[in-house]
Amino acid sequence: MIDYLFISPLGWSKKVWNKLLKDKRFQEKSIDIIDFLNDSFDIISEDEINRRIKHRLSQLSKNGWVITSSYGTAALISCLKHHHLVVKQVLMIDGLDQMPSLEELKETFADLEDVTYQYLSDYYDEMLSDDEKNDTQLLEILTGNLIVHNGRYRPKLNTKNTLAYLSIYSNLDIAAELTTVLNQIEEICIFSSRPIGLAHRPISQEDHLLMLTEPQRVLEKIIDHD
Repeated sequence: MIDYLFISPLGWSKKVWNKLLKDKRFQEKSIDIIDFLNDSFDIISEDEINRRIKHRLSQLSKNGWVITSSYGTAALISCLKHHHLVVKQVLMIDGLDQMPSLEELKETFADLEDVTYQYLSDYYDEMLSDDEKNDTQLLEILTGNLIVHNGRYRPKLNTKNTLAYLSIYSNLDIAAELTTVLNQIEEICIFSSRPIGLAHRPISQEDHLLMLTEPQRVLEKIIDHD
């Protein structure tokens, strides 16, 4: 059985949860993580994502938690809606936005090319502030998003597949979708960086990935809460 199911933000490796999972209280817990990278699914489709999440939810322990972040929030809500599943405890970190239309997505990605980096420091410069670069654990987490190809660093999620993932939920109001499945969730805690018309704990835009910036706030909710 799974005690904690983590559903990750788009383009982040499983290491994105490391700041939480280093807590010693996870040592005797069963954990599974779903990510959204180039090789995460044989076919990038809503059906395949829902199938994966549904299977993992069927393995949740009696008091199991589902923790989602950003894109992972939309993925969970979609699965609950299509399969009418009931989940006991859910914690959501952002991702409750109005998704762009398919036309807007295609326009945004039309001229985007896959990026590569000669040095890890180039990637850090793009992703982090100067202060954040002093966080060695955060640097390790970020490195988990990259592979080495032909002597250069390349993200594990390319531009083509980023568009494919985002297109699945194009034009959806994710917060509105959540309201349609709230009766399928026994207990929910939402951290949101914008007003959503639902009870939530406000966070700043800088805390969009709260498990990286303020992991203790997440731990306080999901650990030893049976």
